[in-house]
Amino acid sequence: MLLHFFWVVRADLQEWAMYAAIAALIMATRLPSIARTLPKVRYRLSRC
Repeated sequence: MLLHFFWVVRADLQEWAMYAAIAALIMATRLPSIARTLPKVRYRLSRC
């Protein structure tokens, strides 16, 4: 999907890079070490 978006918006690489970074961040949350840490962070933030 990001490759298709890159072809369509070829002139504006900054916008494509932003979407690629967001997609990478979302995919990174699926990594086991990060997935284990997220509930702890949410709990700490909810206590504040």
